[in-house]
Amino acid sequence: YFGMSVTTAKLSAEGVYTIIGVPRAGGSGKVYAYNSDFQLLLAKEGDQIGSSFGTTVCAVDLNGDSLDDLVVGAPFFSDTTDE
Repeated sequence: YFGMSVTTAKLSAEGVYTIIGVPRAGGSGKVYAYNSDFQLLLAKEGDQIGSSFGTTVCAVDLNGDSLDDLVVGAPFFSDTTDE
């Protein structure tokens, strides 16, 4: 579903970006970043089939550098390593 999650983020000095989550794209989900002219700048695909990467997107400054950091939800991601 294109646009299931949407946020805006100031990820660099160039301006504010529109971030769109598409949790069913390509089987694992994708997140797209567009500039103010709605030109595609980034398309990031989830790492695991069925993880629903992009179900939620959130922009927040986690490290205090005055720029937003992007947090992407993948609620069905599963880590199968034995630790």
